[in-house]
Amino acid sequence: MTLKQLMFLMQENKFFLGLQDYFKTFGFKNATIDDFIGCMSTYFSNPEFTLYDWEEMWILTPSLNVITI
Repeated sequence: MTLKQLMFLMQENKFFLGLQDYFKTFGFKNATIDDFIGCMSTYFSNPEFTLYDWEEMWILTPSLNVITI
């Protein structure tokens, strides 16, 4: 679910470009979440909400997330 949300935030084409960059750079190597965020940040364009904000809310916060309309 979390990666689908990221794909929605980034737009599908930019998300897949980021994944291609990530796999090309870190294929067959150990990588961290910061490596992933760094690759995806190149294709993420929202000045009010960064991927580090997304990481904090959806990856690093230990609880169930609540979404409201």
